[in-house]
Amino acid sequence: WMVDAPKNLGQEWYVASRPEGMRYLVVSGGGKTTAYSEHGNQRAVFYSRLPGGHPETSHFSDMSVCDCVRHVDTDGRSKLFVIDVMVWGGHSLYEADFEFRHYWLSEKLQEPSLHHSLHERGGKASSKGGFPEGGGKGTLPEVELTMLEWSKATAENIWEAYTGSRGYVRDGLLFAHKNCAYLPGEPSPLF
Repeated sequence: WMVDAPKNLGQEWYVASRPEGMRYLVVSGGGKTTAYSEHGNQRAVFYSRLPGGHPETSHFSDMSVCDCVRHVDTDGRSKLFVIDVMVWGGHSLYEADFEFRHYWLSEKLQEPSLHHSLHERGGKASSKGGFPEGGGKGTLPEVELTMLEWSKATAENIWEAYTGSRGYVRDGLLFAHKNCAYLPGEPSPLF
């Protein structure tokens, strides 16, 4: 919780609306993607467009690790909002600052190979973008990944993040310092 606003909030911090939902560590590799709870329990196995996350769209040697929130809309469709990225295609980003990780993720999620539907490539994807709890058997669904929208934490942007329409139910605000490295397993006052 941010109790006192830092003096440099608008210059050195970012803000995002946090979607309502559970937080997951999402790991792709070997042609599938797995979501783990905050306690390390496997919660789902599915296809994604992350490197290593689907047998038809990436090399089996690729691996990615993202911090995500799973939001379920009123129609029951799941969407994973990517909060942060720690590994992309086997490249570790743990020591990179938040600004670089945010830039890297936004560039990588816009690459054309990640936007082609698996249907167009002959793959199988569920129509609702399901998220099978416990990792069901049979054909795995594809789950949509969307980057969380971050902006400089100016007064106007904080107000917009708190009150603006986002297309999902808001569960609060997230703040990140621009120079914050990702510290696995450790709470940080900078994120």
